[in-house]
Amino acid sequence: MPSHAVVTCKKVGLLFVPRRFRTLLGGGLRRSGLLTLVLLIWLMAIPGIGFCETPAQPPVETAKPKTWWVEPQARWWLPTLHAKTFSSAGGASGSSLNLDSDLGVKTSRNFIWPILTAQLAERHRVVFSYLPMQFGGNRNLTQTTNIAGFQFQAGASINSVINVTDASITYQYEFLRAAPGSAHVNLQGRYLEMNSRYQVTSGGSTVDINKPIVFPLPTIGGGLRTNPWHGLSLSGDFNVFKLGISGFKGQLIDSQIGLTFNPLALWKSPPRELCSTLAPTLCLPFSPDELAISTGYRYFRATATTTANMGQTSMDWIQQGPYFDISIRF
Repeated sequence: MPSHAVVTCKKVGLLFVPRRFRTLLGGGLRRSGLLTLVLLIWLMAIPGIGFCETPAQPPVETAKPKTWWVEPQARWWLPTLHAKTFSSAGGASGSSLNLDSDLGVKTSRNFIWPILTAQLAERHRVVFSYLPMQFGGNRNLTQTTNIAGFQFQAGASINSVINVTDASITYQYEFLRAAPGSAHVNLQGRYLEMNSRYQVTSGGSTVDINKPIVFPLPTIGGGLRTNPWHGLSLSGDFNVFKLGISGFKGQLIDSQIGLTFNPLALWKSPPRELCSTLAPTLCLPFSPDELAISTGYRYFRATATTTANMGQTSMDWIQQGPYFDISIRF
């Protein structure tokens, strides 16, 4: 669009008639054709003043808001773990072990948790999440303990390493949108793996025990988001799963509530571009109010029991604690 508009001006002549002509007019020469012609030429040649009309500006076409975006997010989670494990085999009895008091596992740890959210359309988004965790500890057994069909006497040294992988892909549909906020439903595919490895040394001999629990599972849930102030939003999500079939029984509860703040939104800076120094033509649009800092609290519990070969392996896993993250939306 041009930066300036065409201005149309209209001239209005001022009747500056010389005294001589006024005298002639008063002397009865008004009907003279020659005098009339001279008078018209004079009126056309004299200076004039005018007014300018600026035509109405056409409406400015503003770009429609982008319905898709991608938001990588780095989360720092500081949970406390409360967990029990049980394992038996071959019809022999097993012992229920507390990871903290019985196995000496350090239960207060923190993890970096990457999350990627992709807004596919106005009300549809997909969330990818991958959280790997590892716990370990050493302890001398305080009583006779049965693990996976093996019996160990009190005083035996046990080294425990537990690896957990929690990966998920979630489809969210925003079914409600209003001025105060929005609501969505979740359909989630989840892969949860808990691999417990024990190395027990007693009487000069060492026994290695490996007990995995792996179960892919679907979960359903939903969430709410609200924006009480500019640059500030409050959100909550809740996902559940429960299944009982031959050889497997499990359930899952995953809930969190968080507060998100856009620190640069208060300055209302204009949109900019982030360009690569190696490829200056490779640029991504960036608006400062798309930089967000979040904090919240997450509660997660998963229980699973598998039975096979006259044996049983079970885990009751509870993690809860605060989180902090930073994200940027493109």
